[in-house]
Amino acid sequence: MTGSSTKQAGAPSWSALQRWTLGVTSMAAFMAGMDALVVTVALPTIHADLGAATSALSWTVVAYALGFAAVVLAGVALGDRFGRRGVFLTGLALFTVGSAGCALSPNVGLLIATRAIQGVGGGLAVPLSLVLISEVFPPQQRARAIGIWGAITGMAVAVAPLVGGAIVSGLAWRWIFWVNVPIGVAVLAAGLTRLARSPKVSARIDLVGMLLGAFAVGAIAYAIQEGPTVGWTSAQVLTAGIGGLVLAGATMAWERRCAYPMVPPGLLANRSFAAAAAGRFFLGVALYGAGFLFPQFLQLEHHYSPIGVGVAFLAWTGVSPFVAPIAGQIAQQRGERTPMIAGMAAMTVSVVALAVFVRPDSSYLVLVGPLLVAGVGTALAFPTTASATMQAVTPDQMGPAGGVGTVAFQLGAALGVSLVSAVFSSAGGYASAATFVDGLRPALVAVGVVTAIGVAAVNRFRGTVANGGQAADTTVRMPDRVPDRELAGRG
Repeated sequence: MTGSSTKQAGAPSWSALQRWTLGVTSMAAFMAGMDALVVTVALPTIHADLGAATSALSWTVVAYALGFAAVVLAGVALGDRFGRRGVFLTGLALFTVGSAGCALSPNVGLLIATRAIQGVGGGLAVPLSLVLISEVFPPQQRARAIGIWGAITGMAVAVAPLVGGAIVSGLAWRWIFWVNVPIGVAVLAAGLTRLARSPKVSARIDLVGMLLGAFAVGAIAYAIQEGPTVGWTSAQVLTAGIGGLVLAGATMAWERRCAYPMVPPGLLANRSFAAAAAGRFFLGVALYGAGFLFPQFLQLEHHYSPIGVGVAFLAWTGVSPFVAPIAGQIAQQRGERTPMIAGMAAMTVSVVALAVFVRPDSSYLVLVGPLLVAGVGTALAFPTTASATMQAVTPDQMGPAGGVGTVAFQLGAALGVSLVSAVFSSAGGYASAATFVDGLRPALVAVGVVTAIGVAAVNRFRGTVANGGQAADTTVRMPDRVPDRELAGRG
């Protein structure tokens, strides 16, 4: 019996290697996802403790996103060269060290720097987590496995405000980072002893492409994040934006002529992959755009405590652990296209409904319905857009595909926050509940327009790569039981 064996009927029989791989990679992605948002509920306390200005505090969020987005493609290329398992674990170690640094930071400058280290670690680990799953699960099991990964990762968004609020209220803001350290060490130990060594795909590293791509993503993300704050026509935003686009063009030109490209030339020409990656981009816009403003509405205008905001937002985020596995099963039986379209359509309906029903004195009971629909839409679209990027490519493209998909999602997240901030500022403000709602409504409508474009984008997805109509079986064939001493000796 092989690790890819399945029962002829009923649920698949997964090997120990498959279960450990799914558990370790999901836990790493969970921690990275949670720390993208958990700090937001602690910002007022950090301001009081470190005496940081509001503009400096915003960088504790931005630095994480920039560090994450800037290294994704480089991390995937390094994984191909040195082994994905080793680079994945290196990213997890960096994330754990960065978490300890955040907890120990005596000033906001060091906090920003260590948040960037956290982001770099997450940027190395998260895309490779998908690739490691794809390596040990055959095509007929992969969608369900990635659905579970998506449920666990999505749950990070659900618990981040709740956990952050509870820790800040009950302990201190530094503990939102300290909790990562023992968990990170435990997951590292499990990864070192239980993950199989990954094959090395390429013989050489595209160092020029890695550097050009990292600086391009970092510059574009910086421009998107800073535009609403300092002005889209300011010197630093124009310089970063134009410079990032020039570097992106230089990256693409270099990749076309490079003998060992970081991104295979035919990847973005793959219609199904491009559709899935576009879906991840628009999903990032929607999740972070709506997720940035709506909790503020609950906290500032309805005077919810940090814990109260987390509990209230569970209507959106709390359904993911239940719906995402179902999305994986649907994808396994009918393909990813159906749940992707349904998820993006549900999000469109939900955010437009929120824009219609929200009032300065809106009862939470009026809003809970659209929030639940948004949660179902997120749980349908999040794991299946990720799975689709992997199912649409050939085995040698899986690493770059995971990286490009993650970059698309992160850039969408940055653009989403910038989009709603710009729309909100132009139509409303923080002066009163009425002015806040004046800005919130058009911002939610803008998110709805984006998700509607996302529906059209994922509709172009046509299924798996052409190998007799099936995705390539890239599963690492391993015995169901491997002696512990052999697992421990793998590099």
